[in-house]
Amino acid sequence: MRSVCCLLALLLASSGQAQAPELPKNLTSFWRAMLTEGKRLLEAGNKTEAARRLEAFPRDTVYVFVNDAVVPRALRDSYRATTLKCLELWNTALPEHIQFVETGGEDEARVIVWFENSIATQRDPMKLELVCGETFLDRRRNATGWRAEVRVAIYPHGRAGHTHALTNVTHVVTHELGHVLGLEDTDDKQSIMSPDNHNAPCSTKPSDADLAAVKAIRQVVDGWLAMAK
Repeated sequence: MRSVCCLLALLLASSGQAQAPELPKNLTSFWRAMLTEGKRLLEAGNKTEAARRLEAFPRDTVYVFVNDAVVPRALRDSYRATTLKCLELWNTALPEHIQFVETGGEDEARVIVWFENSIATQRDPMKLELVCGETFLDRRRNATGWRAEVRVAIYPHGRAGHTHALTNVTHVVTHELGHVLGLEDTDDKQSIMSPDNHNAPCSTKPSDADLAAVKAIRQVVDGWLAMAK
């Protein structure tokens, strides 16, 4: 009887080790598709290709190019300094996970921060909507290459002469970098992933919940990678 119980415990433990953990729900569609593809390849036994997709998730050094050519000259230095501060907010909060590093070469950048006069997006097929920021993630060249274009509006809601205050620039850029790290939008006002609010104070750094969410994604990805080795 004792040997049967030991065998059953061993089988249950083995079954638990073979079961891949699930991705958090609050994950951007781009990274969900990429990582789920890696998980499918892992489950199919193609560990090499699975690892390539899983290793694509942002980690270690990610180069960032800042294009501030259209920012008014009087604001350019402060906008650039604020953008670099946003990189450091994530770097300082997640030193073991990510290091965003500015580069002067657009070709080597994984992330490009574009300042534009205004940004119109079509979330509703019937109308255009002006937004403060938007991030486009797309695959490049091969199955595991990717690039993010972070677009930041200089004039909120297209109002000429009313430029974004530095507090809002901090919120928007840090928010959009959160999308690069896999985070979705939220209505939690303490989160950097909350909407930009021009009429009230807005979050200017990742919250504890934001950091926990990024770590949760990385924990799952690292678990799958360990299974692929």
